[in-house]
Amino acid sequence: MRTLRIMMMAVALAFSATAFADEGMWMIQDINEALEKNMRARGLKLAANEIYNDEAPGTAVSDAVVSIGFYCTGSVISDQGLIITNHHCAYSNIAKLSTPEHNYLEDGFWAMTSEQEIPIEGEKVFFLKRVFDVTEEVKGLTKELRASGKPFGMRKISAMMEERYGKATGLECILSSMWAGEKYYMSVYKVYTDLRLVAAPPQSIGYFGGNQDNWTWPRHNCDFTIYRIYEDGKPVTREKSLKISLEGYYPGSFTMIIGYPGRTNRYSSSAEIDYQEKVSLPVSNAIRGGQMGIIRKWMDADPQVRMKYSDWFFSLSNVQENNEGMVKCFKRFWVKDEKIAQEREMQRWINAAANRRAMWENLIPDLKEAYSQTESIERDKVYFRETIFRGTYISRYLLRAGNASTVEKAKEALRGGAAATDA
Repeated sequence: MRTLRIMMMAVALAFSATAFADEGMWMIQDINEALEKNMRARGLKLAANEIYNDEAPGTAVSDAVVSIGFYCTGSVISDQGLIITNHHCAYSNIAKLSTPEHNYLEDGFWAMTSEQEIPIEGEKVFFLKRVFDVTEEVKGLTKELRASGKPFGMRKISAMMEERYGKATGLECILSSMWAGEKYYMSVYKVYTDLRLVAAPPQSIGYFGGNQDNWTWPRHNCDFTIYRIYEDGKPVTREKSLKISLEGYYPGSFTMIIGYPGRTNRYSSSAEIDYQEKVSLPVSNAIRGGQMGIIRKWMDADPQVRMKYSDWFFSLSNVQENNEGMVKCFKRFWVKDEKIAQEREMQRWINAAANRRAMWENLIPDLKEAYSQTESIERDKVYFRETIFRGTYISRYLLRAGNASTVEKAKEALRGGAAATDA
């Protein structure tokens, strides 16, 4: 699995009148001369240093693309700190701000003055300033810790690396792994902690079509929310902002998306696809469906319960529908068979050279055998994850407490969990 956690990516597509599409996904700092030339030939009008440029802060498009809490992407659209994101990304915050007297989920919200903007407690906005390869440094630290004989894991290494670069830069630094630990990158962020709600449509418009239309295209809804970032009580003005084009697009337009995706499983094996299709996703869907049935019954009976649990229900249904769609598409597009064909081709390549046979001859058979032997254990892990871990509110606060950097922060997380379960 190739993990893309906490890394800004660029996804580029070129469309023509004949419906030709060429696409790819790259880490934002990897847009090199050859890739730039390829994209410019397909219609890109920006230079590579206008997409990402860590030597000239505030000059590139990526400087106006932010991560909201590392769960959604936003774009800065004014020199007064306005950020636009999706309504479904803001759903949790809108639900948190809603009350029986002011139900912003149902009625929407629009601040007519800056005084009417509503602060969102605990939210953070991350501006990427720089990202660089620290693979050799991580390997060296790992070797050093192993030689010391003291117990350690990647969480400890991440904390040490992030603290080291955080002190050096004065900014927030986050270590990320790619290709299952083959590469490590340090991302440096400017973080703002004062985010306020400016505008959100009613749920009937922002989530028009509801669960039935979710994860389907084309789709017709106003899936947007607007925030504003503040620092020291004033709107942030020094970050780059994007201009909104009123011209739209036309056949043959070059399209590029910059943002913060979670991960891609494109490089999964046929054994992993089989496991996801037959074990992990069906079990997860069944448990989430059961949870949704219980929650829906109480939500339908009491408007206040509906308001309290709407965010949790939305999260459950969003993931469940995605999982169901994946299982259907695995079968519809013969994904496992395609993977098997790729693995056969890879096996032929391995068998063609003695040195490759010595290293990898049994790689694919051994991988399939490992999946077969651990299937029952993995099934139990899915049940545990979906019930005890994800299925209870308190678990998320226990996780935050366990990951806290100080005792006081751990206590704060536990107090939040107690308040949430008592509410």
